Amino acid sequence: MTSALESLQPLKSSNENALTLTGLSLDFVLDAHEEQQRERKLVCICGHPLKRHGSYAPGRPFCKSGQMWCPCVEPFPVLEVEDTRYFTWVTRGYGAKHALIAGLARLIQGKKVAAWTVPLICANCGRTDGPIFPAPINSLMRISDKPEKLNLFSCQVCVNDSLGLPR
Repeated sequence: MTSALESLQPLKSSNENALTLTGLSLDFVLDAHEEQQRERKLVCICGHPLKRHGSYAPGRPFCKSGQMWCPCVEPFPVLEVEDTRYFTWVTRGYGAKHALIAGLARLIQGKKVAAWTVPLICANCGRTDGPIFPAPINSLMRISDKPEKLNLFSCQVCVNDSLGLPR
């Protein structure tokens, strides 16, 4: 009895011929991948690539970055980057402890390019000057030290107010 492997015909002559046997031309495959390379590489305010967001069903969104589930329920692209692989961090608070800022810092370290797709405006007071950074907001509308469903840009004054610190 002949095994399935023994009954396979060897490929004729070249790797391109192997591709042709699939019914696809080399130019078609390369064009498809070039189009994929041109896709915008966007990052959500939660700090994870937009392509990691999806939906189980209408009204049931999710964000899964690597082995971690993020509670983000509404994808909001805020950053366009050269490489989204730097954005796999877990949020541990606002500002420097936020996944978006950690990913941006690693991206800069890797000498890659990023640009904001939205203006940096405090969601609470509308301020545009001074430091504005992402903050996870819990169900009580307070800044949290863990990933939350809602992330907003906040200025230092509003962060201090939320945390009960002096201005």
